Amino acid sequence: MTRSVAIIGIDGAGKSSLAQALAKRCHGAVIVKSRRRTLGNLVYDALAIDRSAEHDGRLARETAAAFVTALFLDFAEDQRQLAAGHPDLDLVIWDRHARCISAHGLTQGLPAAWLRRMETIAEPPSATVWLDTPPEVAHPRLLARPLEHPETLGYLERARTAYASLCADDPAVARLPGDLPRQELVSRSWHILALGEAG
Repeated sequence: MTRSVAIIGIDGAGKSSLAQALAKRCHGAVIVKSRRRTLGNLVYDALAIDRSAEHDGRLARETAAAFVTALFLDFAEDQRQLAAGHPDLDLVIWDRHARCISAHGLTQGLPAAWLRRMETIAEPPSATVWLDTPPEVAHPRLLARPLEHPETLGYLERARTAYASLCADDPAVARLPGDLPRQELVSRSWHILALGEAG
């Protein structure tokens, strides 16, 4: 049976770097970065969503709900295709997961209870690490990337608050400070996720 672990957190938190470091220590691990956005892009274009309004949390409630629903469905399809095409994987490390979509939905004013129900569209991971990186650390990383519309510092602050709200009472989520030294972060993640058993 395939084990799956999820690395979640705000953009610029260091999710990809951590996922890659963990994969190097796990024989047979595969990293998946869910970026399908097929339905999400269709909804985004159909509703003419404005990026600045999205970052500022100014989308109309029905617009935000339609877009977030499409993202959940895209993610579930990524999971389905992975399971169908690679049924014998030992370990999948998800760089982002359904909880990331919920956090974005919370920044848009969508109800937490509704978002948690929507998360059940996707298969839950075996374990989750929330990389809780301060926005003032993550934001310069985003600005250094060749992104057309990087997330604003204000958006990252709201997203971090959203993760805190969604993860605080979830025993399946382990929080790690994202500004720890890299080696310590990898070591602590390794033990939290019990990846030694998968290697």
